[in-house]
Amino acid sequence: MTSRDVSDAPFRARSDFGPVTSNTSLRTFSRIIDSTVSNIPRQTQHRGNLNKEQRVTLKGLQENRNIIVKPADKGGAVVVMDYEYYRTELLDQLADTGCYQKLTYDPTSKFQSQLGKLLDEACLHGWITEELRDALYVEHPVRPVIYTLPKIHKNLQNPPARPIISARGSLAEKIAKYVDTILQPLVRQLGSYLQDTTDFLRVVNSINAGDGNFLFVTMDVHSLYTCIPHDAGIHAVRDLLSNNPVYTGPPVEFILTLLEFILHNNYFKFEDNYFLQLTGTAMGSNVAPTYANIFMYWYETCNIYCHPLFRKHGVYFRHYIDDRFFLWYGTDEDLLTFVNDLNGVPSSIRFTVHRDKHSIDFLDVTVYKDSNNQLHTKIFQKPTDRNSLLHYTSSHPRHLLNSLPKSQMLRVVRITSKPEERQEALEAMAIRFLERGYPTELITGITTWAKSLDREAILRDKLEQEGDVENDVVYYMTTYDAHTPFIKKSILQHWPIVKTDAELTAINRKRVRFGYKRNKNLKELLSSADPVCKGVATLIVFYSKEKHFGHMNWIAWLLGA
Repeated sequence: MTSRDVSDAPFRARSDFGPVTSNTSLRTFSRIIDSTVSNIPRQTQHRGNLNKEQRVTLKGLQENRNIIVKPADKGGAVVVMDYEYYRTELLDQLADTGCYQKLTYDPTSKFQSQLGKLLDEACLHGWITEELRDALYVEHPVRPVIYTLPKIHKNLQNPPARPIISARGSLAEKIAKYVDTILQPLVRQLGSYLQDTTDFLRVVNSINAGDGNFLFVTMDVHSLYTCIPHDAGIHAVRDLLSNNPVYTGPPVEFILTLLEFILHNNYFKFEDNYFLQLTGTAMGSNVAPTYANIFMYWYETCNIYCHPLFRKHGVYFRHYIDDRFFLWYGTDEDLLTFVNDLNGVPSSIRFTVHRDKHSIDFLDVTVYKDSNNQLHTKIFQKPTDRNSLLHYTSSHPRHLLNSLPKSQMLRVVRITSKPEERQEALEAMAIRFLERGYPTELITGITTWAKSLDREAILRDKLEQEGDVENDVVYYMTTYDAHTPFIKKSILQHWPIVKTDAELTAINRKRVRFGYKRNKNLKELLSSADPVCKGVATLIVFYSKEKHFGHMNWIAWLLGA
């Protein structure tokens, strides 16, 4: 095994290279675009999409330390909570000494030194390249912060909370992404694995219900992410890597060493205190879903598939992280015996079971059988779900706003199997968009189009082949704001200056494609992961000359200067 085996991993250290060009056409093009950017403030005045009263209200909410605003764990609702309730609930979780250890110091420097030595050793053995080593090492890590999301679908008055660790920019973020990149292809090969809702719909379509004498069953694991024992989780990953005949990645023990570092050094901050998570993985870590999937597949192999009652009565078993779906061709008593046996296994895994003869909810789908024992599906919505569709006045590219109804209507068609229910669901979705300010003409046209679609064809088409890489495109990436359309118009207008230059043969046939990141939205302005930062003024930058100048330099370099 050499570094050559992993040199194609999609990780690169951020470059500070600033390209220059001597080509006359490129320099002319760059000057014109720079001039356009410089003159934008004089061409138009952007007032934003919040009025004065709304801005004052936003500022007041940001500075109010007696409340905290969080999105609901599920359903899209916005929850305003008393901060003391939020704090007490979180501290109650952190008081569990079986899961968390309070630290007396900030361990960042200690863990950073350990990671550096680990990566240096891997580089020395040729397991990774120096370039990859630099990409995986975090020079100035951000301290991870814990926060919780209220589960109002469980209890509206006193909601329990789901803990999440915000690890963006943290010491372990990059190695977690790297390990996930290695493991994710193996997870997709697991027999019971569900990739998404569409994958589940295909399973339902394949079910032969027979005489319908079965129970729909779902089982969910209680607090899966925090209850996976480190030793058992590492063993499950080792078992998957070692027994996979097509695995050709880095040495198994190196991947396991990185995973051990992620798990054993999973620290975070709440207010001014630091904690270490002693078991499980952090919800918020890039590798967490993959790690949980691998562990649960190992658990299922050891405890579920070989159980005599399951072998006799259980079929069509599928899992999505902590949720399981299957059909049970046995008695209710046998099912409860089976689940009780699982919950009696000497393990931290505990299941909550739901079963019904007629229907069951799984992911965002309700599966049910009709009087002829035919299976059907429709969209499942919790009572606490809210209309959180992107508002039409939101500051986003117009083409994105106009395409959103189409994607949501496609989701309705995909999930809703009965034609008459599909028509009703499409009308209901149309109303939701109209409530969010979308033009009636736009929604009417898309709804009519969606009603004419062939659902079976759409399910087949969702077995999407990845699109071919476009080699005839130069990408312009920027954060979208009110002035971005002026930049786009100027670039397209003056692109022929470089496109027709005989010296620039590499781009004579290239076209420009625009990609946008969004600015901060209201949720991000009001919901800070770190409550200590609450009340600190946040500036939304609508315009930056330097941002666009930098992009122009890169475009000049990409075009072959």
